[in-house]
Amino acid sequence: MDKDEPATAKSVDAIPASTAADSATHDQHEKQRQRHVKLVDVGIGCGDQTLYLTRKLSRPASTPARELGGNSDDNPLFDSYIGITIAETQADFARERLLKTTLADDHPSPVPDVKIFAADAADPLSWGSDLTQAVLENSSSTPGEEKTEFAQTSPAKDEEHQTWLLALDTLYHFKPSRKSLLKFARQDMRASFMAFDLLMSDRASLRDRLILRSMCLVTGIPYSNFMTRKEYEDMLVEAGYERDMVDMRDISEHVFAGIARDIWKKDEVMKIYGMSMGMGKFRGAAKVFNWWARSGVVRGFVVVARRGNS
Repeated sequence: MDKDEPATAKSVDAIPASTAADSATHDQHEKQRQRHVKLVDVGIGCGDQTLYLTRKLSRPASTPARELGGNSDDNPLFDSYIGITIAETQADFARERLLKTTLADDHPSPVPDVKIFAADAADPLSWGSDLTQAVLENSSSTPGEEKTEFAQTSPAKDEEHQTWLLALDTLYHFKPSRKSLLKFARQDMRASFMAFDLLMSDRASLRDRLILRSMCLVTGIPYSNFMTRKEYEDMLVEAGYERDMVDMRDISEHVFAGIARDIWKKDEVMKIYGMSMGMGKFRGAAKVFNWWARSGVVRGFVVVARRGNS
């Protein structure tokens, strides 16, 4: 489920995106072997992060390849990409942007296999057969079956294929919660998980919680999605991830204040031309981000949960 957000919020996505991309290739560098890496990206909106991840982000070719005179071009961080957005119009626009970028570029796309789907990412059981088949491919899972008995993968297949679920600044919007997607990702897709998500501070006072609840009523965000760090980690464990394979990093100081400043600056520029964002969603969003930055009630975390060998 996607959010209707100011475009300026996407300017900070390079931070979690780069961290997530590094995580996705961690095991590859560790074992020094080539795997087929698939990225399933939820909440892509109109495709800003899709363009960044599939067209701009890459890793340098290995040093041995350069020394031996091999191909020194940068390599994609993953081999296939599946993007999911809730609105068909957004999916169409994202596909159109990808096509225009491809046609305008003299070089082929770093990621050879890119697919965009319109679906409610919060409810995997509602997905169409094409999307379900695409995300379960190489996972030894069968569309329509339940739980994890069917999702057993041979060690050889685990060595050859790796799937990551990516969610940048979107999961807190999911209705009724993130749990269905995370359970499906771990048990059916057999995927590792990486995200930039919003959590509630452990030190949030009753007053802070009441203010946050009021904001949720206005924005339509489920208040129950704002968990503490411990509650979030417990949710991942409940979905099937091992606690010692979960890494959570607070990057709030690099995010909220910068977004608020970016929105206010854009408003000042628009005023020069006789326009203003007024009291609409953009200025409202700036005030929310500014309050989060000052109060510390809501924290921005990069979350990585590796699937492990089970």
